[in-house]
Amino acid sequence: MTRIEKFVFLMDEYKKITEINEMKLNSINRNGQSYTALVLRIMLLRKFTQKEEDVYVVKVLNDLKDSKHKLNNNDIANIENKIKKLYTIEITNVLPNSKEQSLHHAITDYLYGLYLHSDSDKIINSNLNNDSMKQQLLFEFVSNFEPIVYELYNLVKENLKLNIIIDAGNKAQIISYRKKGNINRNVKKSPHWSNIHGNDIFDDEILEYIDNLNIQESKIIQLIYLFQSLITESHLNHVKILNTLTLGSPIRNHIEENSEAFKEIKNLAVSNKIRYSKNMKYAYIHLIPNVESAFEVTDKQILTGTYTVRLKRNRLTGVYKIEKFVDEVPNVYLMMFERNKFR
Repeated sequence: MTRIEKFVFLMDEYKKITEINEMKLNSINRNGQSYTALVLRIMLLRKFTQKEEDVYVVKVLNDLKDSKHKLNNNDIANIENKIKKLYTIEITNVLPNSKEQSLHHAITDYLYGLYLHSDSDKIINSNLNNDSMKQQLLFEFVSNFEPIVYELYNLVKENLKLNIIIDAGNKAQIISYRKKGNINRNVKKSPHWSNIHGNDIFDDEILEYIDNLNIQESKIIQLIYLFQSLITESHLNHVKILNTLTLGSPIRNHIEENSEAFKEIKNLAVSNKIRYSKNMKYAYIHLIPNVESAFEVTDKQILTGTYTVRLKRNRLTGVYKIEKFVDEVPNVYLMMFERNKFR
């Protein structure tokens, strides 16, 4: 990954974490930014502010000057000038012991004394600032520096065609609640899920489990299979599909879109594990893609790339129907996968 690609990748993450665009110095004052919000920003921006870092903004700008990128030199020079002005800004922090600090010096003390490291001298210097002054100095730096990195980021995004490829592997990521090295990865016939702590299972085991389902569990699983079958037909039977849904289900208004989405999912399997809300109003069941053969999850772990269906029980009939798809099972409904069989 080149320095420029790394800069863009890290700025994408910065945007994701801070959730808003650059702060406007003229439209937002220090009191409008909480201390914690400013600390979060300065910690994330550190990699762009320090000369020893690979993505220090000046290094990124120097790479952009390479003739092969064919960027407007005036745009680069404009950003360079803003950086120089910031690092020579006429703000001096005079501490109670009469020591003088530049703005960047004060920020560096906070970073390496309070937030990221534990340098003794920097802790002492930082402690000489009262909280209000710390917040003011953080605001002065962040509100000036953040627009600069966004301007550089936008310049790169608008003018360069980057193809940032990170090999993420082809297996599902999991979080296992087992000690490292103690995960028994015995799922072989569904390679996508071979990272999990689990085992392949066979027809006789599946039949045995089905026999142990109660009537309600059987009906819910059969309903999911019916919906899955109906929604992937080439000619959709809307009446039958609607009959699997609650009256208030948002899926009712998006049948075609859901049909196309389901058709794109390969080897979609249904978990036999059903979770209920405490009052039994809702039932949750997982749909698992890329299941080529049945397997069992034999310990607590969290899987990625699954889908969760929420069903709602009719108060009069007691019958569950599909209400909606949700991102995850709420924590109170025990989100862990334990001894599930996917088939």
